Amino acid sequence: MTISDLPEPIPVLAPDIATLRREVAMAKGEDIPEEKEEVPGGGSGTELDKEMIYMGIVTSDSTVVYYKLTKGIKKPADIPDE
Repeated sequence: MTISDLPEPIPVLAPDIATLRREVAMAKGEDIPEEKEEVPGGGSGTELDKEMIYMGIVTSDSTVVYYKLTKGIKKPADIPDE
């Protein structure tokens, strides 16, 4: 088996947030924002928490259940109600 026998990698399904910001800035005719390190929870509210995934699941009867997925294992008692 050689490298050429391996399948091609799956293409990117969605652009990352930096790419989206550049595209929006170019569409508005604004200067392209500089890349900077984002700190979760420290800013104007437009930064994303890269350690947490927000997910919603919709069932056939239109019930929606929202989840916040984070790294690590926590006991249910350690998670505050929101």
